[in-house]
Amino acid sequence: MGYAPKGSSVTFVLPASVKAEARAFKLPSGSNAKFSLQFAEDDNPASTKALIAAGIKDCDAVMVVGMAHLPPADGDALVISTLLQVRAPLFP
Repeated sequence: MGYAPKGSSVTFVLPASVKAEARAFKLPSGSNAKFSLQFAEDDNPASTKALIAAGIKDCDAVMVVGMAHLPPADGDALVISTLLQVRAPLFP
């Protein structure tokens, strides 16, 4: 994955309900970054609690992905609500 600068850490935050399936996922290796999985125990990876647990306060960037299965309006709504959640811990 060439999008991460050398020395970066990339954390994928997933719903806890997919933990068993995600454990079978092979994280990228041999790249510039360290990759890890984290699971949102409330099953909502966009929640403030999950984002803080993933280190949102110390991150330089956030990518919101994985909504291809949703209708466009629902995907857009999820992106907007996630962006609001990203800002919440940073600007209380």
